[in-house]
Amino acid sequence: TDHYRSKERRPVVNIESISEPRDESQDSQADLICKLNQEIVKKVLTCLSVRDQQILQLKFFSELDNIEIAQALETKPNNVGVWLYRALKRFQVIYQKYE
Repeated sequence: TDHYRSKERRPVVNIESISEPRDESQDSQADLICKLNQEIVKKVLTCLSVRDQQILQLKFFSELDNIEIAQALETKPNNVGVWLYRALKRFQVIYQKYE
């Protein structure tokens, strides 16, 4: 009985559930890369037209769908889709220059 009592006091831990220790240097590098990418995105956005900036901000920063963007801009959802496609193409061309 002592054997079974001692098992109850010692919890059994699954080895697979234990996570590996985090490498702090990798976290700081990832944070730096993320900040650099954010700065590049800001620069690229300032190079775009006001409408392109507005469309991309509503889509990706405000996370609105095309119907909601169309309501905000008082246009049709199909127009938003076309504007968004063209704005993304222009964004991509400028972004590639910074890479």
